Amino acid sequence: MEKYLRGVEGMKKPQGCKNCGREGGMIWHGKYPRGLKTMENRYEIVIRRILCKECGKTFGVLPKFVEKFRRYARDIIRFVMRCLKKKETYEGIAGRFSVSLIGVTTLRQWRLSSAEGG
Repeated sequence: MEKYLRGVEGMKKPQGCKNCGREGGMIWHGKYPRGLKTMENRYEIVIRRILCKECGKTFGVLPKFVEKFRRYARDIIRFVMRCLKKKETYEGIAGRFSVSLIGVTTLRQWRLSSAEGG
């Protein structure tokens, strides 16, 4: 996490487009802030955007520790899913975190999303 926060400007851009598959036609196209909650803290990280010159599609280039469409880091989500597989209650899992970090409703949504393959 710290390495990412220090080096976001120097990150390598993806070579191929996820939409059309063209290689080498990707250019940086801005950035945006995103809140992220980890096991230790909350962060405001910068997500760089990339544009395909061929098809015009833009993408956010997410670091490996960020789950698409989630504000929680991958390590928290994996930890929670392991707890759910062990049949721990939503309330018990939420109690392991500060109340403001993760709530029971969020845990239920993750369970449903996981069951649907998302």
